[in-house]
Amino acid sequence: MYFSKISTIGLEQFSDYVIHQKLFEIFTKSIDRKFIYVREDTAIYLYSLEKPGTSSFFPVVKTKEMKANFDKGVLLEFKVKFNPVLRVYNKTTGKKQKRDLIEHSRIMLKEKGVFKTDKDISKDILEDWFKKKESDFGFSVLQTNSVYNYQKEEFRSRKITFKSITFEGVLKVTNTELFQKVLELGIGTSKGFGFGLIFIKNVK
Repeated sequence: MYFSKISTIGLEQFSDYVIHQKLFEIFTKSIDRKFIYVREDTAIYLYSLEKPGTSSFFPVVKTKEMKANFDKGVLLEFKVKFNPVLRVYNKTTGKKQKRDLIEHSRIMLKEKGVFKTDKDISKDILEDWFKKKESDFGFSVLQTNSVYNYQKEEFRSRKITFKSITFEGVLKVTNTELFQKVLELGIGTSKGFGFGLIFIKNVK
């Protein structure tokens, strides 16, 4: 597995949808090519199974092979930006539909007479969401340092609006194989728009 950093200086005018399409150009035409990425400030950070090359759009790609220890019991600091959605039953249509996790939780609390803003409830809701997913992710969250940047992200080229949350803390690997898969595939939905990549580093 590879970790890459790509400068986006001079590419600020391009949407994440365009960026995602252009990222395919730094890989071979293999049907099995897989990568996830996140765009932060003036750079793109990318995990991939295949070592990326370069392209006319991305002429400089700095890459290194990941050789971290993901054995059971290892502690790692992490940071992840994801699109917090869940599927809920719609009584009108009789079908499940996607709904923003924080918004849904706020509505449920409001029905119980509890009024809170999205920012007030985001930390508790996210911790609970992670706890319920631990068996799928191959890790358990031991410490959460902060929840921030609960914001809307608009991708006008596709007329799509996302809400994103950045979550960070300390995790413990509980299943090496599952954790490796989470690193490769990311967490949550909308990975094509830069969500789901988990930054990790050894606990200091």
